[in-house]
Amino acid sequence: MRVYVTGSDLLNGTPILDIKPYIQYSDAIAEAQSGYAHAEPERKAVIWNETALTAQKYFLQNKEIDSQYIDELEQVLALDPRPAYQEDAERIYKMKFSDFDIHFKVDQFVVTVIDVVKTSALA
Repeated sequence: MRVYVTGSDLLNGTPILDIKPYIQYSDAIAEAQSGYAHAEPERKAVIWNETALTAQKYFLQNKEIDSQYIDELEQVLALDPRPAYQEDAERIYKMKFSDFDIHFKVDQFVVTVIDVVKTSALA
C-alpha cells in the first residue's frame, strides 16, 4: 500500500511514523482553545506580474510544474511567508518552493509574484 501526502509542510524525505484515522469522539476536544492563534490568519490576494506569468507559462508548457503546484504556491504566498519583523513593501523577498526560487513583494493586501527561477539540483 502507498499513501501519498501532498500539501504538507514537510521536507522531502521526512519520515511519517504514524498514520491513524480521525475518531471524532476521542480525538476532538470540544472545549479546547488555542493560547495564541485565536483566529485563522488573514490571507492576501496573490497576483503575478508579467515576468512571473511568462515564467509560469514556460514551466507549465514544459511540464516542470502543474496547476496543483501553482495552487499550493499561491496558498503559501497568501499567508505572507515573510519574517514577522519584515514589513518593507518595496523589498523583493525570495523563498525556495520545490525546485524554484520564488521572488515576491508584499504590500498591505497583495502578494505580487515578481519572478520564478528554476534552481539547480545541487543548490
